[in-house]
Amino acid sequence: MLIRNIIEIALIIILFIVGIVLYFYLKRRIDDAESDLVIRKKKEIKEDIED
Repeated sequence: MLIRNIIEIALIIILFIVGIVLYFYLKRRIDDAESDLVIRKKKEIKEDIED
């Protein structure tokens, strides 16, 4: 096997691992942001506008 082929395979594996790590990191950040959001009912929002 040529050294070029080994380097290509190693790069593909490294990029794959980096992609998985980024996915889980960003997923956790998005979940944290969603848990901070306050969900309000439509009725409550209308009452606030009328006040």
